[in-house]
Amino acid sequence: MNLPNDTNTPAAAPSPAAQAGSQGATRALASLLATARRTPGLAASSARLDELAVLLDGDLRALERLLAEAVPADGRPITSAARHLLLAPGKRLRPMLTLLAGSLAGLARARLLDAALAAELVHGATLLHDDVIDDGDLRRGLPAARVVWGNSVSVLAGDFALIRALERIAGYGCAALIGEALTMLGRMVEAEALQLATRGQVEGARERYWAVARGKTASLFEWAARAGAVLAGDLDLAERLGLFAAGCGVAFQIMDDVHDLGCGGDKTLFADLREGKVTLPVALALERDPGLGALLAAGATDDGGDALGAAAAAGSLAARVRACGAADEARRIAATHVDEATARLDPLAGRAEGGALAALARSIVQ
Repeated sequence: MNLPNDTNTPAAAPSPAAQAGSQGATRALASLLATARRTPGLAASSARLDELAVLLDGDLRALERLLAEAVPADGRPITSAARHLLLAPGKRLRPMLTLLAGSLAGLARARLLDAALAAELVHGATLLHDDVIDDGDLRRGLPAARVVWGNSVSVLAGDFALIRALERIAGYGCAALIGEALTMLGRMVEAEALQLATRGQVEGARERYWAVARGKTASLFEWAARAGAVLAGDLDLAERLGLFAAGCGVAFQIMDDVHDLGCGGDKTLFADLREGKVTLPVALALERDPGLGALLAAGATDDGGDALGAAAAAGSLAARVRACGAADEARRIAATHVDEATARLDPLAGRAEGGALAALARSIVQ
């Protein structure tokens, strides 16, 4: 197995992982612009978005360098595992939220880089932990860190990334920003605990899902978008941007859950189903096909002894969820959340950053 290069390299010769991350940043921007050009109402501002993208490209490349510095290539297992995930090409949605939203608050994007870095580090920490919780084998198209280094190292690597994130946030010396970060982390932990405690439980699944999605995913989106406005002391703008981003976060979680059913994505398929998690498409399917409840409960109590059998059962369950139209309905609900989120940006429509944020939201469901 080819692992990322964990030797120290001069700044003039970035490692293969850093180069991949830089290329990933470019692809993320290209996707953002393509979405803008095919979205009614945004195409007219494509010239301004092109100009903004040139500047944002440099910021995202700087972010990749900061990621490599925050998690050094010192040969230790925890840093190797963290780099394996963090330097792999990712969507970088949360850092882009921070950079774009913070610019609307009047802050220079260079001033926002530490907050953007913190958002990506927190996200990376959650992925390292989630793959252990969910027995995930694939992440960002690569073997999950837990597969290469083991569960214990993956958990510690996530803890390491989280510490680095808090150091960056604390560096601003802004009590409000620190307080909101701690609140966000608490919400994420509580949501993950709720999801674990209710595996395989059908009753109240849809209502419970919203609590999990808002806490586990939307809370980080919200913090990332609010950060710049909080630093600038513009609490009205922070509220508007936070509500926009929270809606995007819920839509992102819905689409992630749809991908778990074999509808795209770059992580282990059917992981949620094998864990008995009642995601939105599964909750919708249970309302249409009540017989799925027993199969889901069986997955939640499986001791993992027959991995191939469990995977086959999850694949069969996913096929039934798709067949009854629940995955398509979940996509439509995600699109509705994006519509409602982007409507909050209407007062900011005259700013290139506002158009870019709208395009970023649309990219979640397109």
